[in-house]
Amino acid sequence: MIELEELQVNNRIIGEELDFFIDYQNEYRSNMCPIDVIPFASASYNGLHFAFLTDFGKNKNLSEAPIICIAPSYDPPVNLVTRNLYEFICLIITTETRILLADRYENQAAFDSRKEKYLTGFRSEQ
Repeated sequence: MIELEELQVNNRIIGEELDFFIDYQNEYRSNMCPIDVIPFASASYNGLHFAFLTDFGKNKNLSEAPIICIAPSYDPPVNLVTRNLYEFICLIITTETRILLADRYENQAAFDSRKEKYLTGFRSEQ
């Protein structure tokens, strides 16, 4: 979590630009949030937030812990997003909207297809 804080303090991660806010000081835990996670960030969509999956203490190094997305208005509300913090940061800076991370995908092609449909709709609205 120190790495996340340093990225934000040094303006390497700017929440307004990424639509993603690192804030592990506040508690984003919804009633859908598993008890073995540590919430650390939120997006501005209906309580959508991200957390480290500790697996009841098995994952002690949070840099290597899997990241999940908790989206209270989705079914299912919990989704595995990445294997670790590095992959998560890479995904956040290359995904135009965090809402795409709330869904489950069978493979990369399915994610890319959903992303393109979302962006096509967004571009036409502009």
